[in-house]
Amino acid sequence: MFLDEHNMAAQVNDIYHDDAKEDAKSVSSPEDHGITAKHESRTFGLPRSVWSIMMTCYAIFFGALAVAMGHDGGAIFVLVVSGLFALMYFGTGFVLNSIGAASRKNQKSEWVEGKFQTQSGPMSFGAIFGQMLILPILFAIFGIAMIIIRHVVI
Repeated sequence: MFLDEHNMAAQVNDIYHDDAKEDAKSVSSPEDHGITAKHESRTFGLPRSVWSIMMTCYAIFFGALAVAMGHDGGAIFVLVVSGLFALMYFGTGFVLNSIGAASRKNQKSEWVEGKFQTQSGPMSFGAIFGQMLILPILFAIFGIAMIIIRHVVI
């Protein structure tokens, strides 16, 4: 038997109160009010461009670090371990996202009138772009700066 928060409370109160079953019967469920459960969106409803820019920025970052620091055996080892860690991190998400992807093709989009609907209110594409991509873009710029610094100093 699947218990939600109302049935769980009735089960706990049943130990202390004789009328807990009557209380549980009087509690309405969300389905009684026309509210249905919303299925998860494993891509968070974001456009493919956000994910591709993020992956490109991380690839630039690791590639730039390999060019700038890849002349030492220890640095190469650290870069390989870090790259494998990033590959595992993003690869696991990719594999989990691909599970049941065919059934999500007809899922309603999170985008409504140019805004992304979040729990705290609608957000514009620019706000989402800034919040999600500022660090990957800065990492890519940092990697390129490391190449320039290495070229100037050495």
